[in-house]
Amino acid sequence: MSKQISDQYSVYVAPGMRGLYEDGCPVVIDERNNEERLNPQNLDDKIKIYERETRGWFFAHVEGLLNQGGQQAFDNGFVILMICASYFEAVEQYRTGQSSFGKTGKFFKNSIKRVIKDGNFDNSELNNLHSKFRCGLFHNGMTKKGVIFNFDSEKAIKFQDSMIIINPQRLFILIEEDFDQYLYELRDTRSTTVRENFNRMFSIT
Repeated sequence: MSKQISDQYSVYVAPGMRGLYEDGCPVVIDERNNEERLNPQNLDDKIKIYERETRGWFFAHVEGLLNQGGQQAFDNGFVILMICASYFEAVEQYRTGQSSFGKTGKFFKNSIKRVIKDGNFDNSELNNLHSKFRCGLFHNGMTKKGVIFNFDSEKAIKFQDSMIIINPQRLFILIEEDFDQYLYELRDTRSTTVRENFNRMFSIT
């Protein structure tokens, strides 16, 4: 979820965006945009903060790791997967306007089905992805047995025999596409439910 502003000192809530309280009111100062003052309780300003947070603290680093190319990009594979894996559950909470507490598997799997357009995974495969990919990385610090990455695979995620094969680069491309689409929906004032759900879940105060 989002970084929280402290009522005792200023804190960066996204790269170049410094949050603080002034006379009891929260404000975010965008140091990269002529010190523009954002209201972290205003929906459209929240969207600006969310985009900068996601792109600056996460996506930019994936791009840097991938751009190293060759063996170095391959060696960066697990770090890339760790960042990618963190996207699914978080964005699903914003999309639904609900906490994933006690429902992490459901949120992760629903997000995977939306993001991985060419997946067509059955429920058993989705359960394995959640257990071996997501939970392996976050609970054990490493994917579980049967998960490998391959930068030459034509699909972001595919099941082959007893293996789950993940292409980190292709996976990140699909995540970026999903994020871009989500931002488009958030900024479309006609997307009432989408905007209301995000507004309910995203808070830095």
